[in-house]
Amino acid sequence: MAAAQQESSGSTSAETFASGVAHDLRNILNNLGLSLQFLELTLDLSDPRTERAITRMRDEVAKLQRLTEGLPARARKIQDS
Repeated sequence: MAAAQQESSGSTSAETFASGVAHDLRNILNNLGLSLQFLELTLDLSDPRTERAITRMRDEVAKLQRLTEGLPARARKIQDS
């Protein structure tokens, strides 16, 4: 019955799995983003090394967020191949 529901909704097991993983990753990335905001408010950003480190971390979190958003679609594409 569950398989029939998945097929009728167009969802594959790989896509469902990828959606679950993406959801968990988004939660982790949200926590990292909030932690970075806290660090930006509490650290001395006048030190260029600190500012560069925070910027690099924020950039990496943004990259992971973009990759995470496309995860279910990639799983569907692989499944359809």
